[in-house]
Amino acid sequence: MRISLSVHLSYAVLLALLPGACRNAAPFDARQLIGTWTLERGFIDEQLNKRLNGTVFEFYPDGTMMTNLPLGFDAPVPYAIEREYLLQKGEQTFRYVIESVTDTSLHLRTELRGVHFRFELVPQKAGDSAPLDIGGSQVEE
Repeated sequence: MRISLSVHLSYAVLLALLPGACRNAAPFDARQLIGTWTLERGFIDEQLNKRLNGTVFEFYPDGTMMTNLPLGFDAPVPYAIEREYLLQKGEQTFRYVIESVTDTSLHLRTELRGVHFRFELVPQKAGDSAPLDIGGSQVEE
């Protein structure tokens, strides 16, 4: 009787934990990313940081993207979505965790050289188009 009860309790605990384990794997349509996303708030090591102001991510329908973060990319590079990750591919691949994506917000986080970054982005409004400055050269939309 004791073994049976402990086995049932173990299964109950496992079933209770499973839904939370899949929380980050919520599917979304990658086409939701297409367009220009501008930084609303940026964090470095969980501290709000104004040095990230002006950060922009642009996603194109052909599966490429650009950002003005100083990552060494001076032209659009391919990207991929794998589970909850956004992979920016080039000579090096940068991985962002997609915390959430809706029509009105995109939340990403990443770690570079031991520093944690979190980006809360909003879609750029029509008419607010500005060239994306990549490495000192401007790229027109």
